[in-house]
Amino acid sequence: MERETWLKERRKGIGGTDISAITGLNPYVSKTHVWQEKLGLIEVPENEVMKWGKRLERAIADEYAEREGVQITQGQLITRERDGVKLMGTPDFLVNDKEKGLEVKTASAYAKGWGNGNADIPQHYFIQCQWYMMLLGYKRWDLAVLIGGNDYRVYRLEAHPNLQEILIQRGVDFWKTYVETQEMPPPDSSDDYTKAVSSKIENADDPIIAGETVTKIANALAGTKMQIKQLEEQATLYQNQLLTVMKDGRANRIHGDNWIASAIEMPGRKSTNWKQVTKDMNIPQETLDKHTKLGQSYRVFRFKHEAGVE
Repeated sequence: MERETWLKERRKGIGGTDISAITGLNPYVSKTHVWQEKLGLIEVPENEVMKWGKRLERAIADEYAEREGVQITQGQLITRERDGVKLMGTPDFLVNDKEKGLEVKTASAYAKGWGNGNADIPQHYFIQCQWYMMLLGYKRWDLAVLIGGNDYRVYRLEAHPNLQEILIQRGVDFWKTYVETQEMPPPDSSDDYTKAVSSKIENADDPIIAGETVTKIANALAGTKMQIKQLEEQATLYQNQLLTVMKDGRANRIHGDNWIASAIEMPGRKSTNWKQVTKDMNIPQETLDKHTKLGQSYRVFRFKHEAGVE
């Protein structure tokens, strides 16, 4: 299936990546992102990580097939329905004659969450595989990952029917509550939510008068910002103490048992005074206007509290 066609189909239901975000277990995708995607409010461009992950997928899968002594088939879009909501997924591969699927991943050498146990993998991948097992009725699923370009591992997962039923209900509830009604999901800490809610704010002459509940939120925000400021000041103090050790020891690095601190001299940043350049070159204003683009407007959140927190 072509990528554009696949993306259009994804909008029609809840997929494996979607359900991990809906449950709050996907560190890269938020519920708001899923909501926006399903309503066609945003596009999902293919980034470099996605591009190279897809290109390496077949090579890793072939390695799996060779080591396991099995044949594999490219996965296709699978759909089920619950309470009028489409549940869908596109597994990477199916293991022929085994009633088992294969998910393929690539990961950085610094990626966290990859342990030694069969289910000791990042939570959102575990949820994704459970979703695929639910769609196909399979009891087993393998996940092959290549970490850092040379660390090949296989994790063997088993189905958890009770968990799968919970995932189905969470997906159906999300679809009916937010997608069908087009109502935004509740606030979360994602940038997706910040951008989405900011785009819906209207300009008005009169402010909202805060009640008790909103005042509690504002006071909590002020307290949190104060804690952050204090922690940043403490972190700067510790940093300066380490820099002083370097100064006194006449070195620009410190090595500990499990840590390294360094003060590396970096070249100064270059900057060009384009205003002066245009003046020196006698470039007319109309030429500048012709090649000047105005970016899309956006909102900036400002906050000032009587405690002096901004």
